[in-house]
Amino acid sequence: MLTGVAGAGKTTLLRPLVAAWQADTRFAAGGREVIGTATAWRQASALGEAGIGQTLAMDPLLKAIEAGRIVPTRNTVLVIDEVSQVAPRALLTLLQVQARTGMTLKVLGDREQAQSIEAGDAVELMRRALPRAEQTEILDTVRQRSLEDRQIAGLFREGQAGEALARKRARGDGSARLLGGDQDQVVEQIADHYLARRDALLAAGSKLEVTVSAPTNEDVADISRAVRARMRARGEIGADEVVYRAIDQRGETYDLPIATGDRVRLFRRTMGRIDGKVANFGSNGDTVTVLGRTEAGLLLRDKTGRVGEVEWRRLTDGATGRLLLGFGHALTVDAAQGITSGEHINALPRGTAGVTAFKGYVAESRAKGTTWTMISEAATFEAVKRGRALGDATPITSEDLWAKAAEGLAQKPYKPLGSDLLSDIREGREKATLSFIRFQHLVETAEHQGRDLGREIREHRQAVALQAAMPRSIAALDAALSLMRGGSATAAEEHLRRLRVETEVARREIEGVAKPSTPSAGMG
Repeated sequence: MLTGVAGAGKTTLLRPLVAAWQADTRFAAGGREVIGTATAWRQASALGEAGIGQTLAMDPLLKAIEAGRIVPTRNTVLVIDEVSQVAPRALLTLLQVQARTGMTLKVLGDREQAQSIEAGDAVELMRRALPRAEQTEILDTVRQRSLEDRQIAGLFREGQAGEALARKRARGDGSARLLGGDQDQVVEQIADHYLARRDALLAAGSKLEVTVSAPTNEDVADISRAVRARMRARGEIGADEVVYRAIDQRGETYDLPIATGDRVRLFRRTMGRIDGKVANFGSNGDTVTVLGRTEAGLLLRDKTGRVGEVEWRRLTDGATGRLLLGFGHALTVDAAQGITSGEHINALPRGTAGVTAFKGYVAESRAKGTTWTMISEAATFEAVKRGRALGDATPITSEDLWAKAAEGLAQKPYKPLGSDLLSDIREGREKATLSFIRFQHLVETAEHQGRDLGREIREHRQAVALQAAMPRSIAALDAALSLMRGGSATAAEEHLRRLRVETEVARREIEGVAKPSTPSAGMG
């Protein structure tokens, strides 16, 4: 298992390894069969850049193995990328296949990045099971150009969001900012900044673009709509707009306007006709640009500049008849994991509540250049206010807002494992057994010394109860005596004074009884 921080150059590292595996003829004359997989098609396809010829998303791979279309052997090397997003159930299935066939598993990822939405933590399970010699780490990143940006990304990874944001603010370049206004106004400011930075990168001749990530699909849609409205006003989107009924991979339905110049997101592996030949045009999570519309479908351009015609039937959800496309000017953080961009906008139009350090680190480590952290001031203000006592009128300062923003980006919630339950049960049983053994030892020791341990325990409990009530009795006597002071002593006062002395003597005696008795040494 290789743990590599974001931007560590895992793809570059893989190339010589893949070449070595393919040249290994111990099991077959043609070298070893190397297969690459990841949870999403886009991440799996990226493994092709390392020289892996056969790449599949996780679910199709498991189905292909089950159906017998892919038959792993001891000559097979399976490379799993972004393993933190792989569910334990899927990894268990592959481990069972590995045990049955003898294939080799090589897993890459980083537990500090976005994790599987299913219960459990595959990386943590492997960390507990694998010997330390099988766990390699690359903790230096090469993605960010400046040393300071690399250090800031590292702080986000370690959960030190407060220090990371403070360093970004200290630079004075606006790379960390609180955006005023309601949610719509915050989204509009993010869209304006995106276009400004996009224009600047294009003017500078950058081959890498500016990207935007947001925590939820709803945020992504809002930002994409705002960007699209501005592009349309600038004439960058054509007048041939048609509104289609669309659906995403989660079953959410919406209206999707499409015109020349639009950018849309694919939700599954999509085939298209490129130079007259049908080939894979894109995968789930890829964004493509609309160049036009034909009778058969859409004319699209991918990120590498390839142009292809994609038929309507390949873009349509079979169950609903809706287009399986989404807004493409922004991505969710999970979809953005694995991309590299010139600059990146970490858009947080609802504040940082619920974001976690795992997603925060992904969003803050996509760019070679500046990452712009843009947080809703109003949402953060409300989060601070909700965390205070009702009626607390203490002014909320800018530092309070930044501290709250950092709090959300620093959270690393632990995902309980099934093995934790077994461990807790085992630990509880061991504690209960140890307590029983100790009590039995006390009983046997007391009997050996001729003591009645049961009677001592009853007296101890009674003494503890009396000891708890004694301070109230003493306080009541003292209060009564204080009221009688000032004149000659009466019979009642003398009686209370004697009672006070007797109570104090009793208190001291009870303190001795209330201490738990311990058997004397000698019964080794």
